[in-house]
Amino acid sequence: SYQGGPGGIIPPGRRRPLPVRNLLTKINPWPILLFLLALALRLYELGGPSMAFHDELTTLARSLEPSFAEVLAAAIKQFPPFIDFQPPLYYLVTHGVVALGGHGDFWVRLPAALAGAVCAPLLYWLGRRLGGPVCGVFAGAAVAVNLYHIDVSQQVRLYALWGALTVAGLLALMRALDGGRRRDWAVFALALAAGFYTSYLALGLLVLAALLTAWALAVPGLDAPARRRTLSGFVGASAAAVAAFWPWLEV
Repeated sequence: SYQGGPGGIIPPGRRRPLPVRNLLTKINPWPILLFLLALALRLYELGGPSMAFHDELTTLARSLEPSFAEVLAAAIKQFPPFIDFQPPLYYLVTHGVVALGGHGDFWVRLPAALAGAVCAPLLYWLGRRLGGPVCGVFAGAAVAVNLYHIDVSQQVRLYALWGALTVAGLLALMRALDGGRRRDWAVFALALAAGFYTSYLALGLLVLAALLTAWALAVPGLDAPARRRTLSGFVGASAAAVAAFWPWLEV
């Protein structure tokens, strides 16, 4: 006969009942709620008029080329009146969305809206890591309802995506400095490389990461990984990101 509990005996041919109630109690609702709140505010009148119309045309001038290869070529060689010397990732993302959804204002602004909404749960996790659950909720809610961030997230511009990648990279860096896990360093390298391909402002994340790593090496925590492991992780991840971005610097 079946005896409930973790050590229960289950007859052959029968499966232990799924602990659905326990699973639901373990799910943290705050990242989901903050994302939905941020997304709803950014989708509201997403196809309406924009104060950054000329800047949006600058992005569209690159993104509406017939093919991905021509988008890259347009990002390399730009001509007046729409000059926007930025790396090509956001142009390519917008080009792909336009190919799938059409040329409407809603669709061309959708990548920025999604990236801006993702910032809310990312800042929740970052705030929770630095100051606890209340700090995380406050940080995520603050960016979710921030009018300036909402405005930036409703423009056909790269800044919302760059912000999301910056927060994601910083969160991965904090996890890597605390635990030294390779997957966290890999996520940091990926976020940093994607940030480089989105905006040259991503250099700021690399500088901040170097400062935080130096602090972690100078004042390690009680459970911090070995200094050599931390240093090798940062150098390896940063070198990988720079190497991935180097081909663009040579064009």
